[in-house]
Amino acid sequence: MAFVTLQASKKTLSQTEEIKDFLNYHGITYDAWAVPGTLSPLAKKDLLSPEEKSQVITSYGAQLEHLKTSKGYIQNDMVCLCPTTPQINELLSKFDRDHYHDDDEVRFIFSGRGIFGFEGKKQEKFTIEVVGGDYIVIPAFHWHWFTLGESRDIKAIRLFQDQSGWVPHYRQGQEAPPAAAAR
Repeated sequence: MAFVTLQASKKTLSQTEEIKDFLNYHGITYDAWAVPGTLSPLAKKDLLSPEEKSQVITSYGAQLEHLKTSKGYIQNDMVCLCPTTPQINELLSKFDRDHYHDDDEVRFIFSGRGIFGFEGKKQEKFTIEVVGGDYIVIPAFHWHWFTLGESRDIKAIRLFQDQSGWVPHYRQGQEAPPAAAAR
């Protein structure tokens, strides 16, 4: 289960409803999906073969189809990052500083740990550590950063409306575009 840490007070939120309400206030969607016990052996592996990734994605077919229909996502894939992933540090360096995307960042964490950092409303800074079973949607134009947890591994299903909209735009003294201010 995820937990949110408020940077100023160091307060930690760990109850699902409390996390949902807090993130919703900041425009971020959070939910928890069950990870079937039958997929447990795959959750424990470092890297998954294309067939194993397909097995995981198929297990969440109903949820993914609902999201595609209701939110306009057109494709999904699965990413696996671990210490043996080639060029892991270079991959992570693309996301470990403030950035936003032109498209929603939609992730279902199948296993592992990751940390998203935000500057929310009223410049409130907070992090959310996501783990297996956590589903999160960071809206387009929402400043954030991402890094792996202590174990440096994560397996996540990603959904896209358009992969070109997922290119990171980095903070360099500019604010997010006006579309973000309206959220």
